[in-house]
Amino acid sequence: MSRVKDVPRITISYRRDDSMDITGRIFDRLVAQFGREGVFRDIDNIPPGADFRRHIEQVFDESDVILAIVGPKWAGPRGTQNRLASPADPVRIEIESALRKAKPLIPVLVLRARMPAAEQLPESLRDFAYRSAEQIDSGRDFDAHAKRLIRTIERILKIDQECGHSDVVQGFTAAIDASPTIDAAAVPTAVAHLQLPDRPSIAVLPFANMSSEPDQEFLADGIAEDVITALSRYPSLFVIARNSSFTYKGRPVEVRQVGRELGVRYVLGGSLRKFGNRIRVSAQLVEAGSGNHVWAERYDRDLADLFAVQDEIAEAVTTAIAPAIANAERQRAMRKPPGNLDAWAAYQRGLWHLGTANAEETAMAIDFFQRAINLDPNFAGGYCGLATTQLRSAIGFATQDLSEMSHSAEILARRAVALDDADAEVRACLSRVLWIRGDYVGAQAEAEQALFISPNLASAHAELGAALIFSGRRADGAATLEKSIRLDPRDPRSATRVHVMAIGAYLSGNYDAALRTFERAIHLYPDYPLSYRWRAATLGQLGRPEEAREALDKAVAIAPATFETLVRNRAPFVRPDDYAHMLEGLRKAGWEP
Repeated sequence: MSRVKDVPRITISYRRDDSMDITGRIFDRLVAQFGREGVFRDIDNIPPGADFRRHIEQVFDESDVILAIVGPKWAGPRGTQNRLASPADPVRIEIESALRKAKPLIPVLVLRARMPAAEQLPESLRDFAYRSAEQIDSGRDFDAHAKRLIRTIERILKIDQECGHSDVVQGFTAAIDASPTIDAAAVPTAVAHLQLPDRPSIAVLPFANMSSEPDQEFLADGIAEDVITALSRYPSLFVIARNSSFTYKGRPVEVRQVGRELGVRYVLGGSLRKFGNRIRVSAQLVEAGSGNHVWAERYDRDLADLFAVQDEIAEAVTTAIAPAIANAERQRAMRKPPGNLDAWAAYQRGLWHLGTANAEETAMAIDFFQRAINLDPNFAGGYCGLATTQLRSAIGFATQDLSEMSHSAEILARRAVALDDADAEVRACLSRVLWIRGDYVGAQAEAEQALFISPNLASAHAELGAALIFSGRRADGAATLEKSIRLDPRDPRSATRVHVMAIGAYLSGNYDAALRTFERAIHLYPDYPLSYRWRAATLGQLGRPEEAREALDKAVAIAPATFETLVRNRAPFVRPDDYAHMLEGLRKAGWEP
């Protein structure tokens, strides 16, 4: 996902009437830090007579970070407004180009130069918002200011590499970290209301240190930072980078304001308290637009190993947040009129119908996933949803031909991977298709690749667990499936996860555990037919013929077509020995071919 190369491309832009001495010193300092090939001054590269706007567009295409050197002669109190009002003004052209190309552009204020307030900007520039900029003097503080500028650049490049370029752009447009040496009143603030992304978006605010010990501040910050990093690995979430959300540190803030200023749907806040050798961390997830609480929890821990506690709490918070947001998104999509759905909402509606695990709702899910694809052919989620639902129709309800649907599902899943091979969800989707087609090795490889990208992705753990169980590694598969359910207990695909766990217990000969798990699956998903048939086989193995026959009759009544697909014929994902084991239990239950 990263755009950043081994050598970052940093553009320095300045006007010739600015303080050339300081500009040159800044340039030399960046060359020393980042290497000559990674830093250039755009004015040095403009051919005589070249079109300035076109040149800037080309330069910005090749840049990772742009520094706009703003000196007092350009940004004086009398000239600022008039200059920006002109469409031909070079700095205006640069700002507009940076916004259009979504490139982080840092104003570097030389000799106490100031940028204008929002009301002074032309309307086309009002999305260019910042709270503070790096400010550099030529005096004795130059070295300190230059080091801070380098740290800002390094922070942007690091976040770009870890979280994706879009987060950096959001992070910059909200704010560059404030410098303690700058008087806040000297740098006017322009606040833009950012458009919400096309997927659920979240900002994690710095956790408040409510204890009496300032030393606990780093622990509170560390937890919030770790949560940001962990959430950024979830492909379905748009996570605001730390350098934006931490600009709210140490001041009261209203959740709706954060949502508007950072362009997010959800805001996570929290606090830390210390009592003797124990700490309590509280966290709350709020929907920014309505102010409604989506989720809240508190964690009490012994303060033995600070870093272990930090890691443990950050993982617990992250594990809880992602499913809570997924559930909130499905509920939100269900409230929308069907005629007013975008691709993301149509996808969420499809997931909701898929989660009911019955034939009619599964057919509706197919329609919504197809609608998501029609609305946005480049949205990988739509293809994955449709692939999953086709398999559910063929295996769970036998309303489609299994051979045709598994072939179609593989085409859809590979299309999703081609659209975004760095998306862990689509890798998990392809893993699901592969194990159903009997390719356990390929399925495990795709699931492991998904987990490399996003270690706490529930669907990836689920597909890996299924591939392990059907390949014969029952204990490993069961543990992996348990983890997937713990990571996301509300996932609409949990029906098949509980079911596959029960199959693993049956094939291991642990019939008591299998019976308990099949009954759990039936209780959770009474309309999902396959668990009834396997329950009948389990009761047959336990020597309970009357109950087994009753369960078999119910299985046949609910989904007779599945017996043709999965009993009289062996499914590709069931090995021959396991198939014979299943038939043995069904015969003991009274089934006759």
